Amino acid sequence: MDYIDFLSERIGGLLDALDLESPESGFPWYASFPKMDHVLLALRHLGVHVGQLQELLFARGIKPDWISRR
Repeated sequence: MDYIDFLSERIGGLLDALDLESPESGFPWYASFPKMDHVLLALRHLGVHVGQLQELLFARGIKPDWISRR
């Protein structure tokens, strides 16, 4: 929970610092890949892995009590 609090305190500033209109992602292996496209790709990638994690947990009969904070 402390780590979630830490991230919650920092996320606003980190998002404000992103230049979503940049023509480059900031990663050399994604040359000429716009920043906004990279952000969308990262979110999609994260969603795939969260789905995989949930599938593995459910297959073992584990129903996680997901934490949601506002």
